[in-house]
Amino acid sequence: MNKEQLIVFIEEIIANLPKEHIRRGQVVFNAFYDACPELAEGIRSSEVDPFYVDAKLEAFGAWLHTKLEEEADEDADRYEQEENQDD
Repeated sequence: MNKEQLIVFIEEIIANLPKEHIRRGQVVFNAFYDACPELAEGIRSSEVDPFYVDAKLEAFGAWLHTKLEEEADEDADRYEQEENQDD
């Protein structure tokens, strides 16, 4: 799943939140866990884990944006290194 797909996925989840019995943070974290279990485990019980505290959703979004940007940069660096090896 690339950055754009993950953002759309999470936006769709938030737009279709159930009205009762579950917090937004739970829904977002569970969807994130389903899509990226290793990353989700890495933030469990951290300052950006929104599962128990909906107020952490903004911090989670900022963390996710940063993480996706870092991964995109790493992918670009790997691609550039591969291209340079072929020369």
